[in-house]
Amino acid sequence: MIGEFLKIFISIFVIMDPFASLPLFMILTKGKNVKKSALYAIGVASLVLFTFLFLGEYIFTIFGVKFYSFKVAGGVLLFILSAETILGIEPVKRKKHGPELVLIGTPMLTGPGVMATTVIFSQETGYLVTSLASLAALFLSFLILVLSKEIARLLGETGVEIASRVIGVLLGAIAIEFIASGIKEAIVALG
Repeated sequence: MIGEFLKIFISIFVIMDPFASLPLFMILTKGKNVKKSALYAIGVASLVLFTFLFLGEYIFTIFGVKFYSFKVAGGVLLFILSAETILGIEPVKRKKHGPELVLIGTPMLTGPGVMATTVIFSQETGYLVTSLASLAALFLSFLILVLSKEIARLLGETGVEIASRVIGVLLGAIAIEFIASGIKEAIVALG
């Protein structure tokens, strides 16, 4: 169980990539209570994450999506996110104003990659381990947001960028695992 917990925790944390949210979070919360802002953003991220964790399977059933298809699609999505992170590409211009705490919570922390990953892991290892690992990833992300100014000062802009790129490489490896596993399951189911 500890091995599964660590695998899920690392995967979800890497996909959340709170380091990528630091620059925007710092801009949007300038002059505001950082701890309160981080708590609200993590609350939004948690709501979206746990909705998909517990209801994702039912959503698939309603739309007639096979789990292995979702696994491959999730893997492809994660691979695209990985490439964007590594190359520093931002696919959609994000608003620099508005409800910043919702923006940080989703899609930045809990976006499509985290949604897909929690559904996949809940089916593979169960709800308890996935929930605990998700809570740990959310808590660590919260700490990173709360300490955003200190982290940025310590690492510098280049350090934050490097951390985000390394996380992008790890995300690519997770994506390949999902795609390979989904293809194997599809071959077994269809063959």
